[in-house]
Amino acid sequence: MSEDNKNNNYEDIDEILKILDEYSNTEKKDPETTQIQPKVEDLSESSAEKAPPEEKRADIPENGHFTDSVSSSVSGDSSMLAHFSASDNDDTNTIASKDELTPIPKRKKKHRGGIGDGKIIASSLFKAIMYIVFVLAVSAYCAYYIIVVANDVFAFEKPDAEYTLTVAEGLTTDQLAVELNEMGIISYPKIFSLYVKYKIKEEDYIAGNYAVSPNMNYEEIVSLLTTVPYTRVQVSVTIPEGYTTDQIIDLLVEKGVGDRSKFIEVINNYPFKHDFISKLNELTLSANRTYRLDGYLFPDTYFFYQDDEEVNVINKFLNNFENKYEDGYYDRCEKLGMTFDELITLASMIQAEAKLAVDFEYISGVFHNRLNSSSFVYLESDATVQYCLNVRNVDLTQEDLEVDNPYNTYKYKGLPPGAICNPGIDAITAALYPDDPLDNSGASYTAYYFVSNKYGKTYYASTNKKHEQNKKQVAEDNIAYEAAQKPEEESENEDT
Repeated sequence: MSEDNKNNNYEDIDEILKILDEYSNTEKKDPETTQIQPKVEDLSESSAEKAPPEEKRADIPENGHFTDSVSSSVSGDSSMLAHFSASDNDDTNTIASKDELTPIPKRKKKHRGGIGDGKIIASSLFKAIMYIVFVLAVSAYCAYYIIVVANDVFAFEKPDAEYTLTVAEGLTTDQLAVELNEMGIISYPKIFSLYVKYKIKEEDYIAGNYAVSPNMNYEEIVSLLTTVPYTRVQVSVTIPEGYTTDQIIDLLVEKGVGDRSKFIEVINNYPFKHDFISKLNELTLSANRTYRLDGYLFPDTYFFYQDDEEVNVINKFLNNFENKYEDGYYDRCEKLGMTFDELITLASMIQAEAKLAVDFEYISGVFHNRLNSSSFVYLESDATVQYCLNVRNVDLTQEDLEVDNPYNTYKYKGLPPGAICNPGIDAITAALYPDDPLDNSGASYTAYYFVSNKYGKTYYASTNKKHEQNKKQVAEDNIAYEAAQKPEEESENEDT
């Protein structure tokens, strides 16, 4: 080998060692920094500058291993050999091989907590706490404000004082709100103005003096100042037992309650929901019936407002009847072989005929006996004739008894088409439970006739002969009664 080639080889080796030393120093200084190994092309270019490109270096084979000649040449220089021998054989192979030169991956830098990290955490926690406190404070304020305003609008808890408010003609809502606020009636005039403008379309306040109080809510204040004062008048109406439907209507109208034509419409057509009305609708009522609800306007004392609607007034009567008429009465009607409407019709006849309560059961017994006997075709009740005539005659004439009307039980068989009056509970129970009268010895007997004098005493008979005798007795009683009445009338006239 020539001296020039030897020198070139030494220079190449020095260059390689220098690169290795630089890489090693870099690794020691910053092991976490990524360092890319020099490319083989760079090394080749460095060597190519010092060796002729056309001359092939026979002392370094293509597989990257040094030849013996290089080793022998290196052995001649002890310092160079020591430097070369300090490098690992594997490292030399790695540098010599082009394919094995790859970038070294960058190591991730591990984060180590310190005082700075603690400050960041403390700062974030403080901000979160401040945010929560702020939200709670705003919420509490809003809730308090809403409660206070709601109390002013609805007057949940406000003092019970009373003030006089004078409303002038043309007063505006804003002016009213200010005045109410100054009086201590409301606390938020703007809220009041908004409420009023939402509630009413026009500021149509009625001028005058009003008693107002802080415990009045906005609705009550507005209603007080915009509504024409109206006082409902309540009246007491006492319906006597035995009053006809027409008499009841006339009395109600006389008391200032309802309209006659509307009462008649309700009585005949309104679809009431009571149980007994449903049962009544299931029956075939006579076309000759005067009113559908005859007999069911229960007599009693009632309180009505004069502006009550007719349907509400009649409904009170029907409610009372339903409460008085027990469920067991329907079963009793079946045992008697009657519908409950027929029983009410019979009760109305008993109510109209009897003068005293003691006679209710006995008169009921007479009618039941006639209804159950084939010998008596007609009930012959004077009360039914009175109903036909629409007047209360004390003494009926023969002409009256022959009036042609389905309610006349002297001419028409059986019960009339409907009740002739509205009976009380005593007449109803008497119709359900008839009884026979007693003779002078206290024995009961079956009666088919009865007749009463003017002061209410009733005589019963089983035969027509006895009945005629009773009628003579009644005539004598009436004469005596009238004679007794004359001194009383004369005494009253003298006092007048």
